[in-house]
Amino acid sequence: MLTRITAAGLAGCLIAGAASGAGETNAAMKPIAIDQPAALAQVRAGLGHTLEKLRAGKPVAIAYFGSSISNSKWGPFNADWFRRAFPDAEIREIKAAIGATGSALGVFRVRDHVLKHHPDLVFVEFSINDDGRPALDIGRDVEGIVRQIWAADPQIDICLVHMYRPGYALALDAGRCTPSQAAHEAVAEYYGIPSINAAARIQEQVDAGSLLLSAPKDADGNPQPTPAGIPVFSIGDGVHPGDDGARIIADAVGESLSVIFAASSPGAHALPPPLIPGNPMERARLAPLAAPMLSSGWVLLDETTNRFGRLFSETSGSQYKMSGVWEAGAPGESIRFRFRGTGVGLYDVRAPDAGQVDVVLDGKPVASPAGLYGFSRVHPDHWPCMLWIADGLEDRDHTVTITLSPDPPDRRTVLEAASKKAGFDPKQFEGTFIRVARILVVGDLIETP
Repeated sequence: MLTRITAAGLAGCLIAGAASGAGETNAAMKPIAIDQPAALAQVRAGLGHTLEKLRAGKPVAIAYFGSSISNSKWGPFNADWFRRAFPDAEIREIKAAIGATGSALGVFRVRDHVLKHHPDLVFVEFSINDDGRPALDIGRDVEGIVRQIWAADPQIDICLVHMYRPGYALALDAGRCTPSQAAHEAVAEYYGIPSINAAARIQEQVDAGSLLLSAPKDADGNPQPTPAGIPVFSIGDGVHPGDDGARIIADAVGESLSVIFAASSPGAHALPPPLIPGNPMERARLAPLAAPMLSSGWVLLDETTNRFGRLFSETSGSQYKMSGVWEAGAPGESIRFRFRGTGVGLYDVRAPDAGQVDVVLDGKPVASPAGLYGFSRVHPDHWPCMLWIADGLEDRDHTVTITLSPDPPDRRTVLEAASKKAGFDPKQFEGTFIRVARILVVGDLIETP
């Protein structure tokens, strides 16, 4: 989970703990409320642009922008729903989901992974992976996504979709959103964006006994027969849907779209003043990493011959969308660049063989979120991640230097956990590598010093 280093409170907003039941607000903004109803469908301003093109039989591009759940079959099932409901329209799917990520990374990805594909409709599905983040942080990232989309094209429709995980029952049975869903809903309400709470439908069926979250197992963990006629939602964790679960989500979305379309009218979406005053995330973007920023020991990974190049390349069909990964493994190798803006980080790879880096911002060392002397990326899996450096900075020119540390990270905890799994290879944890694909910047990259 991302922990941001914050230099100052955003626009004077008061941060209230989510557990307190309070919203997060200041005198100039509507609350980022954590108490919102969990309705299956919220119509609001509707999806008129999409409906107009569908009825006219024109091509319609639909982006599925979210987490691993949007890499399941619910997207293709939903696209098939559109094809059945509007057989004269050509439906094009845009796969823009990355597992284990939320709106914190999504707000940087929206230009490269969604807008460049020219969508007509964007399903935004991040609330499940936003669990545990402060409502204000969620709100500003979701608002940043919305404002980037409509600044690029006010005709594009947006629809939020909320997914399910165990632990949501208490809130959903009370007819309320979870805190992360509610933060998304506060933004949706302000901008008139429709939303679909598929989690509410799943909980409804679980409560009725017509759906199992996962297949039953005996005391030893062995699978047991499923009661006849009762579908199973997940592949085993209660979160990631199998085929049955994906169909239930797609059916709930299709049912909701029928309601939303019935109340929709075409027209451009207005872009009012930000809900969160001074919200900088409309300027969030992925900036390219280029050779002039790098010391001599960096290598651009080949996307056909290098296994990491293939694993993360968007052109190879990878969900990770990290084409252009640079790698360095020798202590002292560095990245140096300048930017103008308020926040900065790296879109990089966490890995078993990751080293750690020391960061200097405007001539001063930066402590990691954990308060350690370096930023470590050690993890049992290879996965795209955010190495967040600083936020809430003065909006001016800044210089960043990131250097691969000679001090290896403390791998003991990760090694202990990994050693208990089948196929453990301690050699995977040897090395001090850093692999980076992009710079995360809230603002603009400027010339390399």
